[in-house]
Amino acid sequence: MTMLSQAFAVLVAAALLAWRARVRGAPAGIRSAAVAAVLGILVFVTLSGSWTAWQAFRSERRANAAIPAADIETHPGAAIGANVGFVEWLNGKLPPRVSFYLRTTGADDATYQWLTYRLYPRVAVQDSGAHWVVFIGLTPAEAGFGPREFSPVQQYAPGLLLAERRK
Repeated sequence: MTMLSQAFAVLVAAALLAWRARVRGAPAGIRSAAVAAVLGILVFVTLSGSWTAWQAFRSERRANAAIPAADIETHPGAAIGANVGFVEWLNGKLPPRVSFYLRTTGADDATYQWLTYRLYPRVAVQDSGAHWVVFIGLTPAEAGFGPREFSPVQQYAPGLLLAERRK
């Protein structure tokens, strides 16, 4: 489409120059003819490029408008292979603006990264004495915590747990 528009612009510029030379009667100087031709070509190239860009933006906007808001928020996590369901479950369970300790085996980096991003403004701390503890890939006993340190541990799936310390 752009190539066709540019070819059309060149033909229109040539036609305008020929018409200008015939109407004025006096031959136009080579410099003024060249300037007019360049200006004509630039205008048409700019217009054709603008039209193409506008159509691309419009089609992308239509495609993006069809995506539900929930998918917009979680799609990046799913794209990197994170356990988005677990992270969203935690998002509903953890109170806002609390800190939590994240204990993991290190086998699921995608979920670890997505969790630290998605749970913001909650902050993952390196203090194992934090009130909330998230376990990925292991249980509190496997992580070295005592059996009475936590009130009932909530389990999303095997190896995906949320624990709250007893007060």
